[in-house]
Amino acid sequence: MMERFTERARRVIFFARLEASKTGCDAISTEHILLGLMRENMYLLPEFPPGSDLAAIRSELLWPSPGAESVPTSVDMPLTESANRVLQQSAQKYDLVTSGHLLLGILDEEQSGACTILKRYGIQREQVMTRLPDSSQEQGPPNPDIDLLS
Repeated sequence: MMERFTERARRVIFFARLEASKTGCDAISTEHILLGLMRENMYLLPEFPPGSDLAAIRSELLWPSPGAESVPTSVDMPLTESANRVLQQSAQKYDLVTSGHLLLGILDEEQSGACTILKRYGIQREQVMTRLPDSSQEQGPPNPDIDLLS
């Protein structure tokens, strides 16, 4: 399935895995995918949400388990059901999955914590849909001209 993900979308998943590992979680959740999006596409988020502190949003997404230690990155880490649906549905809907498609997948997963946080800050699916970059813009290094979330 991952062969149908752009380089940037794969990096988002890599960073999601890293975020889960750092907080001692035993699975990658939609919140970790959103953290991966924020980390990979930080240039997208200066206005996310307008007038808000990205550090505060990031801390809202992080919830280290009490006494939990980092999980080695060599350990295989599963996806939560919600995160798995985001990836599976993105792969079913799109021939080539971009980081923007992952963001749309999170917004479609309405019961997830990541969706709740995005909606609390006014990020709506329709807003993201109008700003999706062409998949060719996802193959190389981050492009500071793309702005999905402002």
